[in-house]
Amino acid sequence: MKKKITVSLILSLVVGLAAGLQEAEEQADANKTWPGQAPADCPFPKSDAFVGISFTGRHAEYTEADTWYPSWASDGNLYSPWTDGKVNGLEAGSGGAGATTGHATILGDDPLKLVVTNQGVFTSSSLPYAGRYPCGSLVHNGIWYYGTYCLHPPGWIKQGGLTCNWPWLGLFVGFRYSTDLGKTWTQTPCTPDKPLFGEHALKGEPVKIGSPHFVDFGKNLEHSPDGKAYLVAHGASDGGNNRSGSDNLVTNDRGMA
Repeated sequence: MKKKITVSLILSLVVGLAAGLQEAEEQADANKTWPGQAPADCPFPKSDAFVGISFTGRHAEYTEADTWYPSWASDGNLYSPWTDGKVNGLEAGSGGAGATTGHATILGDDPLKLVVTNQGVFTSSSLPYAGRYPCGSLVHNGIWYYGTYCLHPPGWIKQGGLTCNWPWLGLFVGFRYSTDLGKTWTQTPCTPDKPLFGEHALKGEPVKIGSPHFVDFGKNLEHSPDGKAYLVAHGASDGGNNRSGSDNLVTNDRGMA
């Protein structure tokens, strides 16, 4: 009887392993693999550590909003801006006199099992610019610093043979802050007309510091080399000559740090 049970168990394992292998192969075929051919003039050598990227399809969707820039606070939670959509039924939209930008807390350690909560919105006019969006966000020693910047003109604009969304990168306005992790806020004294760094872009002028973001030094800046926070930002030198290519929502010809 023992021999029969052993043989039966082995056969079951073999059949099970074969089925699992076939399933894995089918899953690999179903995955979308990013093409790995680098351009002939690419100045960087091919990675020895990574041979390719394949998208498995495993993901989780928590909200219907974008512009998330989480900051890891000392309490272990992530705190992030958001806008242009809804979080747990609450809506934010970053355009015009009634422009709003959102904030929320992200709980959990498993990317597929997170909880987004404590959502809220804050009103800050974008005028005279068309849009005012979140940018650099940092929680340090219990204080949340939340930056916003402007975009112009609105909608989809044809420029230089291209159709661009928010084709002009605007100026950085300043930071509002919260001492209770987003329950209440103190507005920045700066405005789109009188921004922190005194720049202007309403007529397409190039800006040096348009959409700054904090360098991620881990939980409560624990890996900062000197305990300080650092920012990197979009910028441009000749926005008037090539505005759509040199200084817009996603491109620039100068980086600031």
